Formats: sequence, structure tokens, C-alpha cells
Amino acid sequence: MAANGLEWFIDAEGVLFPSADPNAAPQLRVTDGRGPKTAGERLDPALVQVALRLAAIAPGELRADATAPNVVMTAGANGLVLRFVSGWEIRFGGPEAFDEKLRLARNYLRDNPQRRLDYVDVRSADRIVVSPP
Repeated sequence: MAANGLEWFIDAEGVLFPSADPNAAPQLRVTDGRGPKTAGERLDPALVQVALRLAAIAPGELRADATAPNVVMTAGANGLVLRFVSGWEIRFGGPEAFDEKLRLARNYLRDNPQRRLDYVDVRSADRIVVSPP
């Protein structure tokens, strides 16, 4: 995880700890935009697990322009956000009903492979909000 320019490791219980080796970080990375972090701080393990699942999505897996994916934990209502270098994002909110939210996003993107997007919002598994409309 990256927060305030620092790299952190997270264990299975969501506890943050620093690394003595700055090159030892695993390939799966998540950016936490919710403020400074300290060693020993604990994040919600469910949130961490979902963030790592999002970080494992390969470039182009969701659609052709879904390249250079970056997972961000935001402080606002958007919660977990998957951003792409092409300038659009998927907003997931919290970790609840994640599998359903991811399925909705995949289906929408599969059915709209060329549509210009700012965001796809699946925070509520009951409906998808897309911008531009």
C-alpha cells in the first residue's frame, strides 16, 4: 500500500508495517488517499482483501482502454475506486457485495466496449450510474 508517499505492507488482519527494504514491496499495490498512516495501524481486513482483488485485475481485462489500473481507497463516498490511465474509473464503495458489484461492472463494460466514460459507479448493487449519461 502507498500512503503519503510511503510504502507499507499489510498483513491478513489489515495491520500496517513498514519495510526495511524499499524494493521488497509486492507487485499488488493499493493507494490509500484517506490520510497519513502509522505502523501498527489496522485497516478493515475486508476492505484490504477487496482492494487486493481489484489490484490483481490485469490491464485490459475489463475492456481495451482499461489500462494501467490503480486501486485507490478514497476518503469520500466513492470508497474503493479502480482508476485507469485512460482517464476513467469504476467506483465500488465499500467491500460489501463486492462480487455482485464487480459482476455488474464487468457486464456493463462488456456490453459497452467503446462508450466514452468518466466513471462507472456500482456502489449500489441495485443500480449502475454512468457518466456521461
